[in-house]
Amino acid sequence: MIIGVLKEIKPNEYRVAAIPATVQELTSRGHEVLVEHNAGKGSGYSDEEYIAAGATVLQTAEEVYTKAELFYKVKEMFPEEYKYMNKDKIVYTYIHSNAHPEETDAILESKVTAIAYEDITDKDGNFPLLKPMSILAGKGGFLAALHHRITDEMINTLAIAMDIVIEEGDIQERYRQLKNCLDTIDRYEIERK
Repeated sequence: MIIGVLKEIKPNEYRVAAIPATVQELTSRGHEVLVEHNAGKGSGYSDEEYIAAGATVLQTAEEVYTKAELFYKVKEMFPEEYKYMNKDKIVYTYIHSNAHPEETDAILESKVTAIAYEDITDKDGNFPLLKPMSILAGKGGFLAALHHRITDEMINTLAIAMDIVIEEGDIQERYRQLKNCLDTIDRYEIERK
């Protein structure tokens, strides 16, 4: 299968559906992976890392949409993306159909096969793809709150609680160090799975 990894177009959305380790896993199983130029940049992954993992990097979203059989995304499809959906394509992303009825209508009209992360259940009836997003949303909200009201005391308390070493510096530098540590922990946990 030809899988397309796209750069998200939703404002302030910097995540990417597949990191290089995912691409390596997919290509090792015989799939071809096409990655839009700079799709992983907002998450800290370069085009070169995707190429090293076995992907082909294409310059535009249109190229990826045209050549891929499956669109692998993080967020819902936007009106400018609807034209790429048809009965021969598969969309794999968060769809949030109740919040975006126009997207649902476009999916139905196009006859694309759409798989919504939020509707996938495991054998126990749980929603395994929602759990990591809830964890990340919680951490993101916590960090956003810290960003606006952070104090040295908060940084010290968090660093001690998480066993993180934070060097001396101004409050912005210490906050960046804490955030970088948390981001590294998240990446490690995701790649370890």
